[in-house]
Amino acid sequence: MFLDSSNELKLNPRLTVPEPDACERLIAVVRGAAGQKVPVTFHRAFDVAKSECASSVVSAGFDRLLTSGQEKTAADGAALIAELIRDFGDRVVVVPGGGINEENLAGLLEFTGAREFHASARVTEASKMEFRNDRCSMGADSKDYDIQVTSGKRVNKMLEIFDRVLASRRDS
Repeated sequence: MFLDSSNELKLNPRLTVPEPDACERLIAVVRGAAGQKVPVTFHRAFDVAKSECASSVVSAGFDRLLTSGQEKTAADGAALIAELIRDFGDRVVVVPGGGINEENLAGLLEFTGAREFHASARVTEASKMEFRNDRCSMGADSKDYDIQVTSGKRVNKMLEIFDRVLASRRDS
């Protein structure tokens, strides 16, 4: 990973460990702009990098690592997520994300031991666009008049599941 001239963190072409200086500079830029120590998350670029870069992410000072366990979904990558949580303990919060929904959340939390999760909780809704040109499409498989929105109902359901799993941890 490296910082380009606009202070954007980019993956290096070898998809290897992030360069510590670049990561530390990025964290300093974020915290400097905020004027305080804000938590900084290393996003899912980790999922397309070589897995050994996790220790560099932690040592660079990131507070969280958002990951699908280097698989298409967090459920598919649960074994690596659990391993990261076990290996890094309290040094970084490993946040499962990618394909998490009401059906797989409890099992994922129980298997991995995750203390947080990330989910879009999206549903498809019809666009409110009144005029529709059916002769034209913005892509071969485009659904031009559908939009993805976060569902409060799905968020609340996942929070109930999350709270239930955490309560069962405390009780055991």
